[in-house]
Amino acid sequence: MADGRMANRVSQDDIFRGLEPQVASLLRGLNAHRVPHSRQTLAEHLVGTHDLLRRWENSDTTCVAGLFHSVYGTRVFEIACADFASRKMIRDIIGEAAESLAYQFCVADRETFFDAARRTPHVIRDAVADRKVTVTRRTLCALLEIEAANIVEHISRRGRETRRQMRWYRDAFSECESFLSPAGASAVIEALDLHTADAAVTER
Repeated sequence: MADGRMANRVSQDDIFRGLEPQVASLLRGLNAHRVPHSRQTLAEHLVGTHDLLRRWENSDTTCVAGLFHSVYGTRVFEIACADFASRKMIRDIIGEAAESLAYQFCVADRETFFDAARRTPHVIRDAVADRKVTVTRRTLCALLEIEAANIVEHISRRGRETRRQMRWYRDAFSECESFLSPAGASAVIEALDLHTADAAVTER
């Protein structure tokens, strides 16, 4: 039993290594390391998403927002490890701009990110409040970049998806490539191309 607890503790240390202590403590307090997500833990997915955003040379605000991009749950991932009443507490630790981005990502109908990129003003849908929200191009770029990192990080662990679904995302990201960093655009399109091909083989 002691060995098991130690293994778990080492695993947590590995997951949160490299994060600021206060941020790592917040994620631990939210039990993100105990929430399952795509054959791993939510904490592993969040940190992996954050690390991709760093690698793609995004701003600190976007990277930290990526680290918390599904803590309130999303339309697809419905397990919330924080409720909206926790927003101020999270905001005080990660900053207002990062928390606002993370919140918008959580409550949005994310398919509307792509619709918003096709026209101005950029309007996305808050699926929780069931209302339209106008965002700046800068905010939309950050939300799309987080979505790209989110997909790249766990696409190989997702359940079976159809070639049509993969193609939809691939085409959508291609259309709004100018809203993404060069590294992010290249990574997400390459990942979707690969898994579109895999889905085609599976469907035969």
